Amino acid sequence: MTYTEKYPPRILKGCGHTFCESCVENLLPLDTDKLHCPTCQFVTVIPDRDVFNAQVNYLVLGLGEQKWLSQESSS
Repeated sequence: MTYTEKYPPRILKGCGHTFCESCVENLLPLDTDKLHCPTCQFVTVIPDRDVFNAQVNYLVLGLGEQKWLSQESSS
């Protein structure tokens, strides 16, 4: 998975696992604000079903940018 500013990596507060924003939206059931992490099954509450409440994982986002920059400089 390539994380971008358009689809930033979001941290699930309950367990700390990271998923892209659109994946979190797709994983969140329509009838609840509780998301079961697909990796560990820990339940994270997404208040008001708003994935923007989940913190962006800037470390992962930065690593993706560094990888892209290194690929650009080697070509």
